Amino acid sequence: MQVATRLVDRIAPRRVALTGVTLGLVAMAWLLTATTTNSPYVVLVAAATLLGIASGATILPTMTAAVRDLPASDLPAGTTLLALTQQLAAAVGVAVVATVLEVALDGPTGGGGVAAMLALDPVARQAVEPDLAVAVGSAYGVGTLLMVIAVVVAVRLPQRVDSQRVRQ
Repeated sequence: MQVATRLVDRIAPRRVALTGVTLGLVAMAWLLTATTTNSPYVVLVAAATLLGIASGATILPTMTAAVRDLPASDLPAGTTLLALTQQLAAAVGVAVVATVLEVALDGPTGGGGVAAMLALDPVARQAVEPDLAVAVGSAYGVGTLLMVIAVVVAVRLPQRVDSQRVRQ
């Protein structure tokens, strides 16, 4: 986060945000494809680490760019609105992904979603392991779709704001 925030002062915020969400898309797609029963943990950890880097390259630089040109009198309202929007979007995103996961797990577990999956004994879990992997992959699929939307939004950010800010 700190590296990306410092970059916003030297590089156009649009480029930093676009890099972050693109890395996020790559990480989510990697997690989606790695969701198989025989994926090594190192692959999952590497993809999750890349997702963390992508978050750091997106969140704070985006917030900085969003409020740094506000007049002092508008700063409290701007930061409040930004924080509220961010928390609301995160809550909706988590709810959508959790719902998709819960519904996707109903098939392999016979209903009951995550709770039923956790209650499976080891033999039963091993029998449905491929189906569980597909269910988890569907949740990553939703995350990947959300990241595609984020990349489209980042690409469409106005370029003139970037060029004005960098020249100053």
